[in-house]
Amino acid sequence: MRALLLPVKDLRDAKKRLADVLTPEERFGLAQAMLADTIRTVRGVCCAEKIFIVTNYPPALDIAKENGWAILREDRQISESHAVDFASRV
Repeated sequence: MRALLLPVKDLRDAKKRLADVLTPEERFGLAQAMLADTIRTVRGVCCAEKIFIVTNYPPALDIAKENGWAILREDRQISESHAVDFASRV
């Protein structure tokens, strides 16, 4: 099976490396825009038999439900690599 794994972290914690140049609100807005772009792109994927969102972030859970995507709920968010490893094991 060809699957697409989409790890989504809590956007309130995103883009911390930009803290010196962007306010928390600006970083959150940037992360929201990037997620929206990614969701639009994922919706257009034709070669994946199943799409999984790996997250515990409530808005991302809602996005998965709205699109009929499978949810792999994390107990806690450690890193993107950890999320992908977790999803791959499942």
